[in-house]
Amino acid sequence: MSSNIYLFYHAYEQDVLQVPIEDLIHKIPDYMHDRALRYKSKEAAINYLQGRLLLMHGLQFLGINSDLSSITYSDRGKPSLPDLAFSISHSGTYAACAIVMDGELGIDIEFPGKIKLQDLKHNFTNSEWLQITEDVHSPKLFYDMWCRKEAILKSADIKLPQLHQAQVDSRQEQFLLDGKPWHLQSIHLPKADKLHAAICISEPISNIEYVYCELDF
Repeated sequence: MSSNIYLFYHAYEQDVLQVPIEDLIHKIPDYMHDRALRYKSKEAAINYLQGRLLLMHGLQFLGINSDLSSITYSDRGKPSLPDLAFSISHSGTYAACAIVMDGELGIDIEFPGKIKLQDLKHNFTNSEWLQITEDVHSPKLFYDMWCRKEAILKSADIKLPQLHQAQVDSRQEQFLLDGKPWHLQSIHLPKADKLHAAICISEPISNIEYVYCELDF
């Protein structure tokens, strides 16, 4: 079985940060308002709004009648809806929501930032770290690998220390975790050349359909 992934994405304009969050939360259901208002930073609140709005648009696009109040969470905090899997990620002004009807799914997007590479060594296997440090384009390779790691975390619903059980390569499209095959793919959002992104899913990927959503912030 192979899966068709729908990828909904949006990027907000910086002037949105000047709008009071109270003037924006009416765009999401009432029962989500308290969560949006609990964020200490405006950026975090906007990211939460973007993610939930993208999910709402995605469900409408697919003709799925599902209330977001039906979202449940695993013991590790992975969200899910009946009869589908979704995953949300954001970085900078961009947010992305991937939806699939078959399999478990995880997505991660990252814009490069200031990092101390050595401080992140413990998140990689020795082989992965060797790839990163020996590559002349190591910052790019690091972000490619990091997105893949984060996508695995979200899709397989595992904790960070367990990632050492999965050997990741920036070019590989399949890996084993506890004997189960998973599928990885680097992705590129249109008009976001500097953005690194990856999807991990439990089923082979047949197609990824990109849909830009106008969220009217």
